[in-house]
Amino acid sequence: MKFLSNKHSQSILIYLITSLLIILIFEACKKEKNQFDEPEVKILSPSEGEVFKIYDTVFIKARVQHSRNILKATLSITDTDLKRIEGGPTLFPDTTVFTIDTYIILSNRYVQETENYLLIEIEDDNEAFNFWYNLRIVPLDKELQNILVITGAPDNPGIIHQSHFTADMTGNLNRLYKISSSGTYSKINEWTSEFIGGYTDSKFRLFYSSGSIESGISGFDIEQNITRWNVPAQSAGSIPYFTTFDGYEGKVAVGIYDGSVECYDQNGIILMKTVKQPGGRFSTIRIFDKWVVGVFNPFDGTNAKLYIFNNPAGNLYDIMNLPGKSAKLIPLDLKQMLVIVDESGNNEAYTYNFVQKQFNYLHEVTSDPLYRSTGLGNDIFFISEGGVKWYRANIGSTVDYLQIDSVNSIAYDAVGSTLFVGRGNILYSYSLPLTTPSSSIAFPEEIKEISLLYNK
Repeated sequence: MKFLSNKHSQSILIYLITSLLIILIFEACKKEKNQFDEPEVKILSPSEGEVFKIYDTVFIKARVQHSRNILKATLSITDTDLKRIEGGPTLFPDTTVFTIDTYIILSNRYVQETENYLLIEIEDDNEAFNFWYNLRIVPLDKELQNILVITGAPDNPGIIHQSHFTADMTGNLNRLYKISSSGTYSKINEWTSEFIGGYTDSKFRLFYSSGSIESGISGFDIEQNITRWNVPAQSAGSIPYFTTFDGYEGKVAVGIYDGSVECYDQNGIILMKTVKQPGGRFSTIRIFDKWVVGVFNPFDGTNAKLYIFNNPAGNLYDIMNLPGKSAKLIPLDLKQMLVIVDESGNNEAYTYNFVQKQFNYLHEVTSDPLYRSTGLGNDIFFISEGGVKWYRANIGSTVDYLQIDSVNSIAYDAVGSTLFVGRGNILYSYSLPLTTPSSSIAFPEEIKEISLLYNK
């Protein structure tokens, strides 16, 4: 019998131990790999790239299988930047195999993209897995839904004197009417106070209004016909507490008697309050995407100043002297606004570039007095003595569009190219460029303001 040497025996032993370690490591890696296998998700509906419209229901059916217990499954719809645009249900299956059978209603009226994703998030006790599936959502075309009309006896909005701001306000009865697409109207609210301005928020379905002495700012729910919130005017002696008002995309801003500006969101929560500017008050204010702009009138009767504040930080971004005592602020594009300055009877047009902080002269608009305005960009309308003027900044054209008297309110629908004009207690509609009204509606009281509610 032949025996192996000790040296040979040790080599065999080392070989066996090494082989065993390799097998154990391989099995451990295989087990570890299996432990972190992804779930299998098979979408049965919707089909890949299926097309939907706003207000459609997306029915979702899928089969999910995993090597471990699935604790949670969350469904949503996202845009191409993976930002959630519609939330969906969250399921807690607590099993390794289950079927998703649910739906998501497309109620977001502000979807802009056509390429979107159905996102299914699967979670086990170790990690989360995301699965995306293409679908297409056709954006909703913007269209006019309702016309809102505020009626009541006219207020005296106050005038700027050399040393103080006074107003002879009376508690007039204001009524808010909503006109349907069929042309019928119904009263949805009424309140007693002075009225300095209103704004319709199509996104949050609210109508914001502001008084100055007896009442403050309120947010009225147009769908439910109830007042959601109110910020009361505080005591300021015999002068108005709120001096001017504007609204833009879920925000409202007001000038305060002490020379400051406040901005509120759709819930009535204050977003910003600027530092007080002594020696005068804001007579005009306008909210833009990133800025709040105000025309500041000194008490000493000198020319107005233009203040630009960062929105919503509220810090002063820029300030400049204007070549006149009053001005109108009109959006031109995302980077610029029009400033129409009354220079001793002549209305001159300037542009202000927010990025470059440049104030440039354009041309003369008209020598006639200009009052309220509507529109933006290159289709702007002014109430003037003897009618309505149509101004186009890109070509420097100002024409007498309507030669009529007693115009007290205007509103321009750029989507439908329609100008709404309030004369006395009658609302007229003009389809541009026609100068004869296409329709008219009579109200019980005089029209103070016209505001437009869109579907998005």
